[in-house]
Amino acid sequence: MTSSTPSVARDVLVAPSAGPGPGVLVLHSGRGLTPFVERLCHRLARTGFVAYAPDLFDGETPTTTTEAQEVKEAVDEERLVRQLEDAAGFLCRYDDVSRPEIGVLAIGYGAEVACAAAPWLSADCAALTIFYGYRDCEWADVDLDVLGHFAQLDHVYSPSRVEDIRETFRGAAIDHDLFVYPGTEPSFFEEDETARYDPEAARLSWERTTHYLESRI
Repeated sequence: MTSSTPSVARDVLVAPSAGPGPGVLVLHSGRGLTPFVERLCHRLARTGFVAYAPDLFDGETPTTTTEAQEVKEAVDEERLVRQLEDAAGFLCRYDDVSRPEIGVLAIGYGAEVACAAAPWLSADCAALTIFYGYRDCEWADVDLDVLGHFAQLDHVYSPSRVEDIRETFRGAAIDHDLFVYPGTEPSFFEEDETARYDPEAARLSWERTTHYLESRI
């Protein structure tokens, strides 16, 4: 497995040691580009993917909900769009990426960003995986598949809200699979969120994610 750093110093890029593989763009949560995100990129590379996680917060790693909200509000939306466009283009052109279309794995805030960008991301992306995050967009203009993982105890994306999202995807003819994990809270996938981390839900969602990405990119 090899690692290198593209234009922004804190971005993470990891390629499998066995040779080229499909590309996966990893979009971090409101906690920033944490060690968990770096480890996630290495896990993807061990599975055969080229994983690239751009740092959307320029090095900020908020530790509280209030801090995270302040950092998110300070993000320049136009700059963020350019950054995502550059990141997707970079990954598609990267020498170790074996296929023309990439996948996206997005967590929390990153999932919201990915959904908002889905209409133009779908030009380069065939599959989007979202963890406990969502945002409305013109889904009728989107040509990609969506896999969603949600927490049963999430007050924002509650099971009833997930059903609304499911109906939105059905109406827009988006191929989708959405799962709600019983007894879990948001951040159940992230092992450094020890109070909310759920090993069984994390294991199952990871298996579903890797199978999904392998079947679509």
